[in-house]
Amino acid sequence: MAKKPLNMDSTTIGYSNGGITALINVIETSIEADAKKVDPKTSTSYKTLKETLRMYWDGTDEENFEKDLEACATTLATKLRNYKSKISSALKSYKSQFAKFQTTTYAKGTVTIK
Repeated sequence: MAKKPLNMDSTTIGYSNGGITALINVIETSIEADAKKVDPKTSTSYKTLKETLRMYWDGTDEENFEKDLEACATTLATKLRNYKSKISSALKSYKSQFAKFQTTTYAKGTVTIK
């Protein structure tokens, strides 16, 4: 006999097809939002920084710094998006494996009354 009852209100982990899909969506959305924050093509903060640099700093060194900063920001945004793709792919694979596993753990009609 079990000594401790299973309390579902204190469960810290669980799996479902819908839950895994929701997790994938949250992760993808979050990483993409962060990538947009640093991507020079989409970041309003980056544009503000560039304008501020140009307001207070002039010359070739400022231009070189700005080019390096843009390259770093572009690289970071690209790496974030690549990471998003890898983690999304891994979770989708896990979701598929989990669904396959569930079909093998219990078959409908296994328990019957005779």
